[in-house]
Parts: sequence; C-alpha cells; structure tokens
Amino acid sequence: MPKLKEKESVIFDLLDNSDIIASAAFEKLYERFYDDDAMGGTAKSVLLKAIYINRYDDSALWKLAVKANISDRTLYRYRHMYILWFYYYYTKLSSGTLVAA
Repeated sequence: MPKLKEKESVIFDLLDNSDIIASAAFEKLYERFYDDDAMGGTAKSVLLKAIYINRYDDSALWKLAVKANISDRTLYRYRHMYILWFYYYYTKLSSGTLVAA
C-alpha cells in the first residue's frame, strides 16, 4: 500500500502536468473545504493550500500544524482526508458522473 508521501507525489505530478481532471478535482476539493471552514470555523482550506499549492516544505510541516493550532497527528489525518476526497472527485470527474464547474 502506498504511503502518504507517495500518494501526495502522484497528486503533485497530476497537477504539475496540467491534468484537466486533476485540476477540476482539486478545485472541487478546495471549494469543499473552503465551505467547511466557513460553516465550522476550521482552517482546513488554508492547510490544503499550503500543502498542495504552496508546496510547504515537508521537513517543516510541524510548523504548519503549530500555525494552525493543531497537532502534527491531526495534520497527518487531514492530509489523508485530502487525498481521499481528491481521488473521490477525480474518479467522479473521470467517469463523467460529476460535472466540472
């Protein structure tokens, strides 16, 4: 089973190679967590942006967790959640069951 960094690396490669479906899936993913932040007062979209858009240095992810006032273990859980949601949207968009915005 691929590890977290390997799964994220695949996402980075898809986004770097301008995969249209990956870009649309990421937009849906970001929108989902941005809305979640607005409704629940969390900062998941900020973390998502820092990790996947700004490519936060992997050796300093703990600093990102501290800034967000969460534990590094919680950030690890969030990263798994982001990956699951990304592949959910990617699969739906690939199969044509979810309309890209």
